[in-house]
Parts: sequence; C-alpha cells; structure tokens
Amino acid sequence: MSAHAADLSRFAEVLCEALSVALPGEVRGELGLFDELGLDSLGAFQLLVTLEAMAGIELPPDDPPPMFTLADAHGYYRELCALGEP
Repeated sequence: MSAHAADLSRFAEVLCEALSVALPGEVRGELGLFDELGLDSLGAFQLLVTLEAMAGIELPPDDPPPMFTLADAHGYYRELCALGEP
C-alpha cells in the first residue's frame, strides 16, 4: 500500500467515525460521499465542520470547494491543514 493510500485509508476511518457512518470494505478515492457513504445535507454540513476541526482551523475559507468523493474531502482537508501551518 502506498503512503498516499495509507493516508487516505486512515483519513477515511477517522472521518467515518466522526460522522457516524459505516466505512465500506474498500477505501478508494472515488468513494461517493452521498451515494456510497449516505451523507445528506446535514451530513454535508457535518463533513465541513469535521474537516475543519480535524485540521485545527477556527476560521475556514468562506467558500469551500464542492466535494463529492472521499478524494475531494481528503484534498480539502489537506488544504485546511496547510492553512493552519505556521
């Protein structure tokens, strides 16, 4: 398993636990947040709040990017982490 795949897998575990959704057997970047993980509009809001909390960001960017897949959420999380670095 590559370092990126391991990072994505760990991210998926933490995210699914925080959102109280079941993690499917195979973690892949193309995993749909809405159709495969079952997020609804409230879940989408919780996703944003969770990503910001995981990254330690108190004032996130005003306009988050559209997120439809696990890879999209992971990319946004990485962007938030970069914003929080000194």
